[in-house]
Amino acid sequence: MDFQIHVNPAAIEGCTPYDITFTDWEDPTIILGHATGEVCISSTVSTKNNPSQSNLSVYPNPTSDYFQVSETPGLKYIELFNIVGNKVRSYDALPQKQYAVNDLTDGIYLVRLMTSTGKIIKTIRLSKR
Repeated sequence: MDFQIHVNPAAIEGCTPYDITFTDWEDPTIILGHATGEVCISSTVSTKNNPSQSNLSVYPNPTSDYFQVSETPGLKYIELFNIVGNKVRSYDALPQKQYAVNDLTDGIYLVRLMTSTGKIIKTIRLSKR
């Protein structure tokens, strides 16, 4: 039996549990199998191999008006996602720039830091109050 599961099509990092029941196509009351587990998506550059990236930060955090990113070699783009994975903003990264979030609703956001080739350097949680 072959099947495909598409998890996290927006490529947002994180883990999610799954619980799958396989039933007969013609008679769904016949259970053919069951599978459970957890799948995790991680495409960041490991900070174990890049100790300088382990010090990356987004500040102030929490914030109400704007955020900044610590100096990051290779940082080219910043993407901001809401907690359900929808992209709400994209920014070109510039040294010491303030990125406005004052018009966004309060909540938790994910700040994705990316290189010019689209490789994810790190994703950091940002609290907007």
